[in-house]
Amino acid sequence: MNTLKKLVHTASDNLSLVLGNGINRFESLESNNSWEKMLADIAGRYFPSYSRKHSEGISLLELYDLIELKYQHKTNTTHLVDEVCKILNTWKPFAQHHRITTWAKHTNTPILTSNFDTLLADSCAATLRNTSSNRPSFYYPWSSYYSTQQVQDIRSEFAIWHMHGMLKYRRSLRLGLSDYMGSVHRLRSWLYRGRKDRLFASMHMLERWKGKSTWLQAFFGNDLIFVGISLDQIEIFLRWSLIERKKLYQKFPQLQRRAWYVFSGDLEKSGKDLFLQEIGVTAVKVNSYKEIYGSDAWAIR
Repeated sequence: MNTLKKLVHTASDNLSLVLGNGINRFESLESNNSWEKMLADIAGRYFPSYSRKHSEGISLLELYDLIELKYQHKTNTTHLVDEVCKILNTWKPFAQHHRITTWAKHTNTPILTSNFDTLLADSCAATLRNTSSNRPSFYYPWSSYYSTQQVQDIRSEFAIWHMHGMLKYRRSLRLGLSDYMGSVHRLRSWLYRGRKDRLFASMHMLERWKGKSTWLQAFFGNDLIFVGISLDQIEIFLRWSLIERKKLYQKFPQLQRRAWYVFSGDLEKSGKDLFLQEIGVTAVKVNSYKEIYGSDAWAIR
């Protein structure tokens, strides 16, 4: 039995699966379903001198902001996001999307994804829903999710939550550095501001805080398994949120939950080993991406 299979079958009932763009890239041509390739192609049209060598000096978030500045200057509009959405709408789900969402539905596991696209929802015929009868924020639809039924308990029912925005609400897409700073500012106010509904007020606030009806409830209240997500320096909002998660557990040890980062490659070379260790995330190495997306860990018992 491989380590991933052991992990998904022995983790607690309150488990969240955190998915990144890796699930879109597995067994795909480089030109398909690749956020990095899409952004590089757009950058090439606006910056003829741009090449992959610049990736070491410019993060993808900064690159998007630079493209947007150029785009706005040339077209007198701020609708670069429309071009991004048009490309995302052409992406198609693969077998691994269906395999993992089928497992998640069967095990009542929430999926938190950093992806904007609807490939996971499309793979299981999930529809857009909301935890509240109020209209969701177009910029921060954190209470919106895709599922096959209405969710009553965010921590223990299947749903697909988009942490960085969703294609349905184009203004919600966290594309540039400014966008991610906005998310940090919004969440920070939920964690620390206010007397009655801030998460850090007491160990009992997890069921009463402002984020209880959003994907953040499953992020702070569940065990986490990270799959196909880099967690490198570009993941500003997510890495900051993990640091805050660790702070919460240090203040209220009774709330402590576990987390695992599944990877293939050299973790020490990537420089993420210290970061993961200090925020309480256990690294789980596999030999290949096929051992992740093609694994029988996702088989239904």
